Amino acid sequence: MDILKREEIDSLINENLILIDPEGTQVELKVVEVESTILNGDEWDSFHVILEGTEAFHVPQGTYKFAHEKLGEIDMFMSPNSQTEYEIVVSRKRDA
Repeated sequence: MDILKREEIDSLINENLILIDPEGTQVELKVVEVESTILNGDEWDSFHVILEGTEAFHVPQGTYKFAHEKLGEIDMFMSPNSQTEYEIVVSRKRDA
């Protein structure tokens, strides 16, 4: 899979994604919100995904492999918003 699609992640709200870091450590992050961004419109498909973790394991900003049985595996850039909340932003030009 090249880029995460909105309809794919919408179906995962309240489910866990497995984040796998470069050393192979795995942690579960729950998909709690998927919302369109201000860029979303006729020309761009743009949304953000809010993930929730636990205070027991903090993940720094970076590109990680995410896995889910419905998605397979995909590399995405993620940023922390707090000790337990993380955000992924996806923006791509819509097909003509």
